[in-house]
Amino acid sequence: MTKPQNPVQLAVIGAAHGIKGELRVKTFTGDPLALADYGPLYAKDGRAFQIIDIRPANTVV
Repeated sequence: MTKPQNPVQLAVIGAAHGIKGELRVKTFTGDPLALADYGPLYAKDGRAFQIIDIRPANTVV
């Protein structure tokens, strides 16, 4: 997939969490759990990330 032409920031990736490769993610969406519904997420450098599982954890997902 190619990087979107007019990207919108939906989240910020935080620290790693646990031993299963989970990451803490601060979302800027109305419903934090809806972040997975947007399809692949792209980093500034063009890397694509697919959300496999999402769950709430205090102020992050």
